[in-house]
Amino acid sequence: MGIIIWFIIGLYAIAFLQRKWQTLQAKRSKFVNSQKELYDAVSGAGKYINYSKGESCLTVSNKRCIFLFKNKIELRDLSTGEKGLILKAIRNTEIERSDILFEVCTVFNQDTTYEDLRKIINNNKILTKETTGIVALREEEPKPSKAKAYQKLMDINSASEKELELLSGISIIHAKKIIKRREEIGGFNDINELFDYLNLSPKMRENLKDIIVANKIKNEEKGFHYTERNIDL
Repeated sequence: MGIIIWFIIGLYAIAFLQRKWQTLQAKRSKFVNSQKELYDAVSGAGKYINYSKGESCLTVSNKRCIFLFKNKIELRDLSTGEKGLILKAIRNTEIERSDILFEVCTVFNQDTTYEDLRKIINNNKILTKETTGIVALREEEPKPSKAKAYQKLMDINSASEKELELLSGISIIHAKKIIKRREEIGGFNDINELFDYLNLSPKMRENLKDIIVANKIKNEEKGFHYTERNIDL
């Protein structure tokens, strides 16, 4: 009798686990399909989509409006000039953002207006706040990279600490070591001597070899630098 009861319990457990597995598979399939649909929609609206670094978000725009897809969705009206209506979501979930982005990309074209997209947002029952303000996107000024910060050949026997730091891969510690070492030995004879002293990788050597030189230091400069400068590492 006990064996039969345990057998029945086992059957129920197996059936329960099968239903759970089927549910998980269905959810996964739905997620994959929804992501594919979203990808197809975004691809279809590709010529209207840009990534704005200044706003750190995806934007879908034409001459009439801008839809910003970031942590909280935002809609801007361009039809009235520099100033216009701005609709911001006060609160939205990731799923809600994805659903709205899908709908926006599905219908978006060169004639889509602020009102068209506001209806989509309102139909999804997103809590929003509408204000008037500057609707143009801010453009972030690009910061110069280390690789482009120093365009001419740098003399490692005369460059300052700050100049040396502009070189790709050279940190403030490297810069201090370079200055201290060149004062101890009266200047580097060539750039390979510097590479060996810092034990730089082949990649760093390749990056630096065409942008640095090792000019000779005059005798009077050697003594002056060695006695007057004190670099703490």
